[in-house]
Amino acid sequence: MASLKPFKCPVCGAPLTPSQGQKFVKCDYCGSVIDVSTEKKREISWYYQPLGFENVLDKGIITLQEALTLLENLKISPQNPPDGIPEIIGFRDQAGTFIEFTRYSQFLYDIRYENVKNNEFLMGYDIPLYKAQQMLIDFFEGRELRWKNLLKSE
Repeated sequence: MASLKPFKCPVCGAPLTPSQGQKFVKCDYCGSVIDVSTEKKREISWYYQPLGFENVLDKGIITLQEALTLLENLKISPQNPPDGIPEIIGFRDQAGTFIEFTRYSQFLYDIRYENVKNNEFLMGYDIPLYKAQQMLIDFFEGRELRWKNLLKSE
């Protein structure tokens, strides 16, 4: 089977070489499953809520690679943030479904996921970075979140 042009895994940067007609490819290095189909990708926007501020700042359209970098570089919020508001980054699709991330330690994130269409309002605590990254990839690609079982109803 013919191979498509190689590209890098958006999670770890390892080279990926999907075959012609292949919809998903698994990264040999980190194990992430990446959608490599040529179908139009969903348009995802992002927003940011600074530490201690009530207002959310809409930031516009973002790529998956940019979103993964933001997630990894999210500052650690104190356990008792000013006015009870931690630093948050969130990502929203055209239908209003969103996923938000807060970081309270070097490698652990709290995740909030809402899909009004499916009546899902879920929250997860102390999620490792690699699982948070995989959930973000799934969100961008419009798939069921592979670690959704770690999130519980609010």
